[in-house]
Amino acid sequence: MPKQLIAIPYELREAFQRGLTHYKIIFLSAGTGWGKTAAVNKLLEKQNPAYLSLRKKPLPSYFSKERLIVLDDFHELPPQAAEQFQEILRKSQRGQHFVLISRAPLPGYLSLYEATGALLQLDCGHLALDMIGQLHVKKSFLTPSGISLDFGISDHVRELIEIQRAIARIADQVYVLADSSKFEAYAPLQICGLDRRYEYLTDPELPEEIFELYRKEAVSLEK
Repeated sequence: MPKQLIAIPYELREAFQRGLTHYKIIFLSAGTGWGKTAAVNKLLEKQNPAYLSLRKKPLPSYFSKERLIVLDDFHELPPQAAEQFQEILRKSQRGQHFVLISRAPLPGYLSLYEATGALLQLDCGHLALDMIGQLHVKKSFLTPSGISLDFGISDHVRELIEIQRAIARIADQVYVLADSSKFEAYAPLQICGLDRRYEYLTDPELPEEIFELYRKEAVSLEK
């Protein structure tokens, strides 16, 4: 019987390899059906990791000689075992790495590891980006939180920034939909610059001076 072919998104592969080099813990989270376990198994197939599904077996008291440990179904870890897992991390050897696969967000008690640079968090965005790159889209729509001449198109939601960029790149035509309050406003995360190839649509309340300013900059803006 032929082996099943598993496509690993480039973004996930690059992030995963960086994680194994620079981080103690990789935390991969996505919903059911995203192929988390299959992707991790493929990425680690030549590294012979110790694998444990917490849905099938309880967490052991320690890992002694294993260099790389994969804990699947991490969302199944009962709350009373959280302290036990933290103790495993504290006693883990130098060069020992953990890959945690979960359907749930990062538990609060692991946030400190992320804040101190010991944990890399990956999510469904890393699983989706290459899949998006294989599509063809005639029209795509951006609905940003801010548009400005100097900072471009911006938003607040970190998890969606790369996905919005990827969809805009594959579209024949991009439409930017924003009400008048979003113009010359800023959000902290830039999606892209003010691309003159895009069509910008807003409401009639946009002040005339702002409308003329954008038209002078050769921006296709309609209200």
